[in-house]
Amino acid sequence: MSESHAYQGRQRFAAAIAGLGLAAGTLLTVPLSATPAAAGVPTTAPTQQRAAASQQGSTALAAEAVYEYTTMSATRYQGALRVDPALGTYFYDCVGFVTYALGRAAPQAHATLLNEFHIAPGLVASPNRYVALFGQLDGTQPGWAPVTRVADLQAGDVVAWAYTHPLRSRGHALVIANPPEAISSTQYLVDVWDSSATPHGPNDTRLTNAKNLPGGRNSTPSGLGRGQMLFDVAADGSLLQAHWTTSSPPVGPATYGMARPIS
Repeated sequence: MSESHAYQGRQRFAAAIAGLGLAAGTLLTVPLSATPAAAGVPTTAPTQQRAAASQQGSTALAAEAVYEYTTMSATRYQGALRVDPALGTYFYDCVGFVTYALGRAAPQAHATLLNEFHIAPGLVASPNRYVALFGQLDGTQPGWAPVTRVADLQAGDVVAWAYTHPLRSRGHALVIANPPEAISSTQYLVDVWDSSATPHGPNDTRLTNAKNLPGGRNSTPSGLGRGQMLFDVAADGSLLQAHWTTSSPPVGPATYGMARPIS
């Protein structure tokens, strides 16, 4: 999705509500086999989900992903962002989802991203913009904190990559759903929220949720969902490469970035 795509979401997220004391991960667990509420997704009331999303930073972003998932009536992967929370319709691509969710849950982080690259309000940053921003974080950019090790990722952090091969698509962006699980000294199992046209393996929620409509170039269920990936780490713990599923090879040569929205 390019920066010229219209950003059609409703009114952006208001100021964070202080004092709720929500710990990272609270109200954020949705089983990977989950389907819509009628078929087993936790049925936390939408107002409670939105209260969770009223926290600051990564906790808010993770809660926003859960809110969108549990209240959606339909979702689809597409380049042009079309969101109507009142109807529960979420049509967006990977960066459309992340950028829209940031605007609601971490407005300062969202503003910094747009300001850094002179992106007009209402437009969406491409994956390489996320990677570029994350690569220069030093703790002074409003709304963001750097994350340099996969082991330090937590729910609500953002991971993005930009492909370096000229014939590949631009890249991908996602939101971490739970802290990664080390399965070896060089590899982590990672639960992720994203909008995709290709599910992350056989346990991806998109495959069992009738609200995920076909999108992109594929006929498979698409849009917002949760799945599992593998992250390979370098000797210093940084993200070396990602595997789209737990049984697939790396996605291809790419430049990676990780960061935590804090406001």
